[in-house]
Amino acid sequence: MSFIVNVGKFTGIPRGRNTGDFAAMEAADAYFIEPLVSGLRVHIHKDGPIIRILDWKYRDSNKVSGAREIAMDFWEMATPRQAVFDGVISNGRFKCMDVLLYEDEDLTDKPLADRKEYLGKCEFGNSIDVVPHRIINTLSELKCEACIVKPANSTYTPDSNQVIDWVVWKSAPEGD
Repeated sequence: MSFIVNVGKFTGIPRGRNTGDFAAMEAADAYFIEPLVSGLRVHIHKDGPIIRILDWKYRDSNKVSGAREIAMDFWEMATPRQAVFDGVISNGRFKCMDVLLYEDEDLTDKPLADRKEYLGKCEFGNSIDVVPHRIINTLSELKCEACIVKPANSTYTPDSNQVIDWVVWKSAPEGD
């Protein structure tokens, strides 16, 4: 047995409410399955040599543990020159989940599958990890203790008043 929890309550991310309606997700051809990552959710803005680490209220978060090393890795990064990354700072490392801007191209209206391809083009430094994912074709293939299910065709929705189509999945203990 499994149950669904609200993304905002589980991870502290103001991403909007979640209906937990897997039926609405059935239209996707594929799903990205990613592990849950706890930490401080941030956007990292890279514009050539200028690096800004911003929390979800767009406040500078440069004093977070590991922020200096993370900023240096982005500063040394050759490709891309300009980008906005979405992820989590955890244990002094940046766990990158998404890329929202690549060079001059706004990627927020592109499907997640396309944004993951752009993420693959990035040359990350030592304090940066890309959050691993696997792809499944049907929700019946879903097997994990705790993960985020993201339709491959989903676009990025930063507005916290929007219903998002990502679902946090947690398996219930045996006997529930």
